[in-house]
Amino acid sequence: MTAPQIEDAYVRASALMPERMRPRLESIRPEVCFEVGLSFASGATLLDLGGRAGFHCLVAQLAGMRTICVDNFSTQYLPSPRKLHFLKQAEIAAEHGVRFIEADIVDWDVPANLAFDHAMTHGCIEHLTQSPRRTYRRLSERLPIAGTFVIGAPNAANLLKRFRVPAGRNIFAKLDDWYLRERFHGHVREPILSDLAFIVRDIGLHPKSLIGRNWMKRDRFGPFKDVLDRVLQLRPTLCSNLYVVGERLSVAAPG
Repeated sequence: MTAPQIEDAYVRASALMPERMRPRLESIRPEVCFEVGLSFASGATLLDLGGRAGFHCLVAQLAGMRTICVDNFSTQYLPSPRKLHFLKQAEIAAEHGVRFIEADIVDWDVPANLAFDHAMTHGCIEHLTQSPRRTYRRLSERLPIAGTFVIGAPNAANLLKRFRVPAGRNIFAKLDDWYLRERFHGHVREPILSDLAFIVRDIGLHPKSLIGRNWMKRDRFGPFKDVLDRVLQLRPTLCSNLYVVGERLSVAAPG
């Protein structure tokens, strides 16, 4: 599947959403298309762990995959407008073939009869207060040979944060978001590139690709953002967003 074809699926997915949601969806289009592209295989089944309201899955579904979105789908702490957007987005995704499974990511007992060819989790691991190791291992064991598990997350040691720390500035969430709110749903622990490589090896996969991209704070760099992104990609450890593609090379040992 070429990038233009995934872009076409994204445009169709966005058009299905209420008009008030489309500006936000347009702003994240390059990111979502890239992330879907890392796992794309026409006709294959893709599982998205922590897929929220299923928009990544909807794009992949419209591009020719079968998709499964797994999350706890909790909306109780979302402000009313965001809650309505979330529910509407999930409803539309389900209407177009996305299968939803409600489960706690850390404690999920992956069903033995759940079949999929590839798995992905984007923007999720940094929010977890407990290790997802058990779930990741079970997903890995279910992958067929040549199946992939893609983990994407923000980089705890990106270039901007390396400047912020010597300047005495905080690299974590705003204090108000953590201290004043009843529940905190921000980033608990962001990984670095070697963390992601270790996790993939630990769950029995081969780290096929280690990739850096720069989606965060792009608006700050104006016309230089694309040039800066390409330069930083040469050193993924400096990028704002990290991805590891883990591949199953052999049959998993019984767990």
